[in-house]
Amino acid sequence: MLISPPTTTTTTTKLLPKLHHPPCRPSHFLPKQMRISQTKTSITFITTNNHRKTHTSDAMASENGGGGRITIWKAVKVAVGLDLMSRLLGINLSFHRHLTHKSFKIPKWLEYTFAYCGTQALQGSPIDWVRTHRFHHQYVDTEKDPHSPIKGFWFSHILWMFDTNNTSNMVGERNNVRDLEKQFFYRFVSRTYIAHPIALALVLYALGGLPFIVWGMGVRVVWGYHMTWLVNSTCHGSGNQTWDTRDLSLNNRWIGILGFGDGWHHNHHAFKYSARHGLEWWQVDITWYLIRLLEIIGLASDVKLPTPTDIQRKTFPLKASSP
Repeated sequence: MLISPPTTTTTTTKLLPKLHHPPCRPSHFLPKQMRISQTKTSITFITTNNHRKTHTSDAMASENGGGGRITIWKAVKVAVGLDLMSRLLGINLSFHRHLTHKSFKIPKWLEYTFAYCGTQALQGSPIDWVRTHRFHHQYVDTEKDPHSPIKGFWFSHILWMFDTNNTSNMVGERNNVRDLEKQFFYRFVSRTYIAHPIALALVLYALGGLPFIVWGMGVRVVWGYHMTWLVNSTCHGSGNQTWDTRDLSLNNRWIGILGFGDGWHHNHHAFKYSARHGLEWWQVDITWYLIRLLEIIGLASDVKLPTPTDIQRKTFPLKASSP
């Protein structure tokens, strides 16, 4: 005979009172206000996430773009600094007024420092640059002038560098730079010339990447080329004369300013030995200001200026006035 287990329904009911849960309904059976509330919450969540993503993207783009602009401005500043170093200190002060014309004296350590700055202008070694410029004054405005203006503007500006006949003539007459060739420093720089701007380029790339190369070695060097070449071409074709030099040299105001004083080229041809090219107070000559500063602090001596005798000799004779 089977005995059935005792019934526990009543006991369970008494111990655990019946819980009343609302029936689970599909969303379309939810009250209207609850559905609207859930919809607003979802929209707010999605909108907030999208706003955060957009804000993050804009911030990253702004950061990248701003960083790029900052890098370019740094590169421009580096180019300006290198132009002052290589063209003002190197070409104008050292190669031109000191080494070529011996317009003043400075200590050897400072002479070599300024001359090394000039090698970074990529206009040739000190020996090559001085040789060319001394020949220019020796044969000014003639067929033998290395960048003679009588052969046309573009020849005197840039094409003269490809004139192999003049180049070979200059190489054959090395005695006009013997004062430099007997010094080990200038011989060494001449032999290793190309290595120095390459070393500078590597340093610039390590510091600022491609922008530093483009501005520090590209734009800066090309700008320096044309500033120097404009003295050879424009200052023998456009400007004015105030001295009896009997050549085609001219003073040009704009090149005087942009060329750190070398644009007062006619004054320079009148008084080649003078450390000062801007002879009038209004003729801006930044190179002269620097030489004068070196003289004041005791680093430059025997600074040469036009003598009263030379000024009288180079002054145009007064024309007799008609009665």
